[in-house]
Amino acid sequence: MLTTSISETGQTTLQDDSLESSFSSNCLGMAGFPSHHNILHQVGQTILLTPPNIWAALDLDQYFGFDSKTLAFKEMLVPFVWVARQELIDRVGEDYISLPGSTRQKIEAELFASLDALCLQKIQGSYPQATTTELFAIAEAHRKQGWQEFCREHPWIAAELAEKLVHWINTVAGFLSLVG
Repeated sequence: MLTTSISETGQTTLQDDSLESSFSSNCLGMAGFPSHHNILHQVGQTILLTPPNIWAALDLDQYFGFDSKTLAFKEMLVPFVWVARQELIDRVGEDYISLPGSTRQKIEAELFASLDALCLQKIQGSYPQATTTELFAIAEAHRKQGWQEFCREHPWIAAELAEKLVHWINTVAGFLSLVG
């Protein structure tokens, strides 16, 4: 059920309870992942509140400086990179923002590529005989089905993606605190 609420401060919140409960029960219910739970929740909210196909409309090649056609799960992973960037900015603020744009792009592109590689590796484990072309076709089918269905079929991948994001945020924040 889609509901809206307005807080005392006037902030409007949009929530889809069916997505939230499905997302939570399929991707977030893993014991021992408290910070990962938060990341996945934020990714779920980002996906929920973002208009359909907005991620596909982004010019990933221009921003990240590589051919995004080499990424099998690109549109599905943009919200992860987006949340990781926002978490990092919330944590270290100006230390990240003040980095040259090309440096931020390179750091985020490496995260993006590593998330995509993780997804491909895990999917390949489920389909060991699949060729690269077939793996990209499987990824495309998952993209069309959407994140919610992907979580139902592969909840461990979502957990590993969140783990990788938390590690990335902690690593970059730690590095910036050393040099900043």
